[in-house]
Amino acid sequence: MVQNKIKSIRVRKRLTITDLSRKSGLSRAYISLLENGIRKNPSHEAMEKIAEGLGKSVQAVFFPKN
Repeated sequence: MVQNKIKSIRVRKRLTITDLSRKSGLSRAYISLLENGIRKNPSHEAMEKIAEGLGKSVQAVFFPKN
């Protein structure tokens, strides 16, 4: 299971799910499922797209130290 910081980073950057969807090329529904822990194991490709959309590394978004 991957614990992620998608929502906290997205909110801090003042992005909506729609904004992140456009930047990442992933659906709003999929991003919402990940943010809410319903989908727990995104593909490496999806992690890269989300991280890039947030301007962060995959490590920072999906494998935070804290």
